Amino acid sequence: MEKLSPSQAVKAHCQECLGMNQFNRAEIEACQGNTCFTGPCSFFSYRLGARIPVKAFKKFCTHCNGGQASLIPDCPLTDCKVYPYRMGKNPARQGKGGNLFQKGREPMETGRKLMITDQCL
Repeated sequence: MEKLSPSQAVKAHCQECLGMNQFNRAEIEACQGNTCFTGPCSFFSYRLGARIPVKAFKKFCTHCNGGQASLIPDCPLTDCKVYPYRMGKNPARQGKGGNLFQKGREPMETGRKLMITDQCL
């Protein structure tokens, strides 16, 4: 399966959901968001290219799994267009950014020293 960006995955899902062989913007604009096979579409407001937060994928997958988020990690639908994003994380960003206090990293020095005086105590 080819790697898709989050917005490409949404477009591919819409295309598949509406039964189109190729992307047709007019048909996707006409979608009312209630024709999705899982019920009301979690991607409706992102279908025309608005930047989608990857957390929206977890919401979609939870809905697809009958409201049980615990089933998402073991989802058998590996050919689903949104499968790589099912956990609410972008696999392409794995290891980037992160918490300042991650294991093995020290906080950055700011150049300012904290002065403790008798007045502070």
